[in-house]
Amino acid sequence: MLSDKAFAEAQEPLRPIPEPLAHPPTSGLLYRYWNEDSYGKNSETGFVAGRFMKSNLEPKPAPKCDDVDWPDFENHIHHKHKIASPFIS
Repeated sequence: MLSDKAFAEAQEPLRPIPEPLAHPPTSGLLYRYWNEDSYGKNSETGFVAGRFMKSNLEPKPAPKCDDVDWPDFENHIHHKHKIASPFIS
């Protein structure tokens, strides 16, 4: 349950986030941990999502959020099921 103050704040119009806060500069370094036992290719030489391991097709650009196949996303984050997904995490 929201307090009266929190409820009042929630009713205010959204305020834009300044560009420097929304997209702060990066250091240029990227570190990635990988699991060699995953369904995809995870190695020092590259990464391929499990669903595309045996495919000769060129990768498509990442989909917009509206176009994501949500069951694929759920299968990707649910680690109890070993289902090849189109995602690399």
